[in-house]
Amino acid sequence: MYIHRDIKPENILIKGTNVILSDFGCCSTFDNAQARSCGTLEYAAPEVISGSSKIGPQVDMWSLGVLLYELFARCSPFRGQSEKQTANNILSCVISAFP
Repeated sequence: MYIHRDIKPENILIKGTNVILSDFGCCSTFDNAQARSCGTLEYAAPEVISGSSKIGPQVDMWSLGVLLYELFARCSPFRGQSEKQTANNILSCVISAFP
């Protein structure tokens, strides 16, 4: 199983009726995935930001959820005025959802 780890609008290509996921620069196998800094912060899962050693398919599901939110709301759910604030917004969302 592979983990893409950088799902975002710029990496989704549409040609006719085909949808293609591109840019596998951060891709890793599930068994070999490490929490190294990889991908785009606004789409990064909390596990990636916090440096967790438990990286799996859930990080791609998180990114896909952020992407779908942006498609419907037409704005980023976590964007802050700085990278640090964006990271804090992502982490605080998870903390407040699961106290």
